Amino acid sequence: MSDTTLEERNLQRLRQRAEAAIERKPTARDALDKLSTEEIHRLIHELDVYRVELEMQNEELRRTQDELEELLDRYTDLYDYAPVGYLIVQSYGIITSANVTAANLLLENRKDLEGTSVQSFIDREYQDAFFKLRRSAEKEAGVQSCMVVMRRKGDLPFHARMDCIAIPGEGSSTAFRVSFIEHPAPPTQ
Repeated sequence: MSDTTLEERNLQRLRQRAEAAIERKPTARDALDKLSTEEIHRLIHELDVYRVELEMQNEELRRTQDELEELLDRYTDLYDYAPVGYLIVQSYGIITSANVTAANLLLENRKDLEGTSVQSFIDREYQDAFFKLRRSAEKEAGVQSCMVVMRRKGDLPFHARMDCIAIPGEGSSTAFRVSFIEHPAPPTQ
């Protein structure tokens, strides 16, 4: 179904609701019968002005919606193809969102990352470092960082700088924005 057809149906439903509301108020019709011709002309003029105002507001809303969709596309593209991997990780370590770069760095399908544990991509020796990073992000404002060894699909290790910031999660839990980038230097613990 096209956007125009959907919009026309929505406008038709809105009109039906408005007509039903008018029908429930018969006193408005009684008052109209008592108006002079001059008052009726004035009311028609007011209704025309109001209609034009509504059309202008509707056009402005459409323009704003188009701008917002364009911005969303731009920022989605910026997020997806940023030079660093981005993950949204729930407090219990499950990945809920990943950008294209994260999937490429980990040699995984982006959709396959969602629902997996971020710890499964961190070398065992660096699990504590990641745990401490998340706890630090919960307690301190701003971005917290550490160096870790991560593992790509096929158990291929690489050194990475990992940044983490706490964000409100589902319910009362905390989630984390995690970014990582391959780093040439081995991490120190």
